[in-house]
Amino acid sequence: MIHTLLPVSARKALLREYRMRAAVVFLSLLSVSGLIGVVALFPTFLRVQQERALQENISTNSKKNDDPTIQKIQQSLSLSSSLLSALSDKLDQPKLSVLVSDIIGARGNVSLATLGITRVGTTTAASVNIGGVAPDRESLLAFKSRLELMAPDNRVELPVSQLATSRNIPFSIQLTAHLK
Repeated sequence: MIHTLLPVSARKALLREYRMRAAVVFLSLLSVSGLIGVVALFPTFLRVQQERALQENISTNSKKNDDPTIQKIQQSLSLSSSLLSALSDKLDQPKLSVLVSDIIGARGNVSLATLGITRVGTTTAASVNIGGVAPDRESLLAFKSRLELMAPDNRVELPVSQLATSRNIPFSIQLTAHLK
């Protein structure tokens, strides 16, 4: 209310001064908020610039193909593709793990000590050496017959000399198995 006692020209000057100070405060707040925004976005800007430079570097290197890292990657890819093609050829071969599980399932009360498997010429036959201890002759002969019954073409060779003792018979069986 004090300004109402002032003359009109002084009031206009005071009003102009007030508006000028309000504009300066508003522009100061606006510039500070803009500066905060720029500071907040600056790390993102730097990150985008680095990624752009990296993309340009990769595109120029891929065009040249002289970079040793690209050559290493190409060699690694060719090696991986050759390994995959070698493995894919063996996917249709019968699995030896099935044969091992069949032998273990057929053992009954016979203790197995050794098991050696070798593929024979074809992919469907394997030569298996089985060693262990049988509690008696009957269990050893039953094991032999179970091995023969696993597949119709299986051949089991059990030396007769191993049937000489009647208890705790150490044995070595040669099995020619046809894989499923």
